[in-house]
Amino acid sequence: MIALSGQQEGSAQGSAMRVKVVAIVGGGYGGTQTLAELVRQAQGPLRVYLIESRRELGLGVAYSTTDGAHLLNVRAAKMGAFAHDIGGFYTWLLTEQGRCAVARFCPSLEVTPEAFLPRAVYGVYLQARHRATLGLAAQKSIGVQTLRATAVDAQRRGVDGLLLTLDGEHGPIELAIDALVLATGNLPPHRLPGVLALGDSASRVVADLWNPPMQSLFPHQVDSLPIDRDVVIVGTGLTMVDAVLTLQSHGHRGRVTAISRHGLLPQDHAPDRCYPGWALTCDPDAAPLTVRGLLSVLRQEVKRATARGFAWQNVVDSLRGLTPVLWQRLPHPEQRRFFRRLSPFWSVHRHRIAPQASQVVQALREQGRLRIVAGHLQQVDALPDGLLVRYRLRGSRDSATLEASLLLNCTGPDYCIERGSSMLLHRLLQRGLIVPCPLGMGTAQTPDGAVQGVASSCLFAIGFLRTGALLESTAVPELRQQAAAVAQSVLGAVRQLPASVQLEPVAVGPSALP
Repeated sequence: MIALSGQQEGSAQGSAMRVKVVAIVGGGYGGTQTLAELVRQAQGPLRVYLIESRRELGLGVAYSTTDGAHLLNVRAAKMGAFAHDIGGFYTWLLTEQGRCAVARFCPSLEVTPEAFLPRAVYGVYLQARHRATLGLAAQKSIGVQTLRATAVDAQRRGVDGLLLTLDGEHGPIELAIDALVLATGNLPPHRLPGVLALGDSASRVVADLWNPPMQSLFPHQVDSLPIDRDVVIVGTGLTMVDAVLTLQSHGHRGRVTAISRHGLLPQDHAPDRCYPGWALTCDPDAAPLTVRGLLSVLRQEVKRATARGFAWQNVVDSLRGLTPVLWQRLPHPEQRRFFRRLSPFWSVHRHRIAPQASQVVQALREQGRLRIVAGHLQQVDALPDGLLVRYRLRGSRDSATLEASLLLNCTGPDYCIERGSSMLLHRLLQRGLIVPCPLGMGTAQTPDGAVQGVASSCLFAIGFLRTGALLESTAVPELRQQAAAVAQSVLGAVRQLPASVQLEPVAVGPSALP
């Protein structure tokens, strides 16, 4: 076991000024942006451990794709990494480094503030921002260390701290820390119903689109799939769109059948126009306290907006910054009603599709190569050379079947942390360090981003874990604001800790280093 604690400056009396230690679990956008904000806001000594098992930092699942067909769903002018510089991404695109990234992934695309760039280009930008963060940290004498490891446990350490356990490349590591930020990213999708033991056909089922098994036919062998059998996708949201684009870019020539409960597709963007203030944006405290009431007010405003030459998208976008306020005012029964009845409809209007991707999807539908079905998956059985998929159409008691060559799970992340596969979250639950959100959507939260539990003064979260508390908590415009706020809360929390402690023994071996 390797034990790591904060750097300390010794003295003849055996006591020292202690450098406060923060650990961030997760090196995707949420984690690296929280690090960037900690470095930017810190006014004194600090040490930060960034814990990530992946080799590439700043990318996470969303931006690790190298497929130029996978696009951002927000315009370039609004995708800056920092809340105080939302135009930073577009500014970077005009630099030599930005132009090289565009030339690599989308050479024919005209780069404008309105453009929807490949996520791979955005990944290059995020890595450039991370390097800049490390440079600023060095200038401010802030220690930053990346550990290639998986966090598996944490427990209270005294009154004010935590002991974090990692599964490192060369064995267990223990970190004595003052604050912990959970930036774990999305959990994998929940298991599909009716998928039985498939034996050799298991390579035809992809349970998590972004982590296909080594033997999977997806994505690199889809050009060999027979055109007389469908690829079946469960889910019809933005992940489904990514899957369809991947199939296309890898030469798939057959038909795709996408099944979801309502058969809803993400809506298109409209020209970006700033919508003037209206009832909900001018006085959110007077907003209805029911989901039905909010929906009625929104529909009425869309009618007025349309009469004034605005698109409904402009009205929805005007609510983006106020969504957490409106959400938190709703009683829990109303929030549950939203997730039970309206969430799919809100999602396709709020999380829209990039124009280039929409054109591909519409063309495939017109050609009969993409079929959208409202229904429920019932059972999947193995065939000698494929799968037999049974599903029930929405509103019908009858089942339908089709023979498939591939089944892809694009249902989105499972937000129930009690059901998820994260060992760290399970251990934190067992120790009472985190509490499940009453809605089953991540963790229960305090207003400043701390998690509810026995260590709420030193344990914080960003991103998907805050979905139940904020509703919108997974896109860059929300995450960059969270990162700034959480960094401020973390620095405020560690600032309250004692400035000096007795020196602790520190054992650091070569295997502890990245």
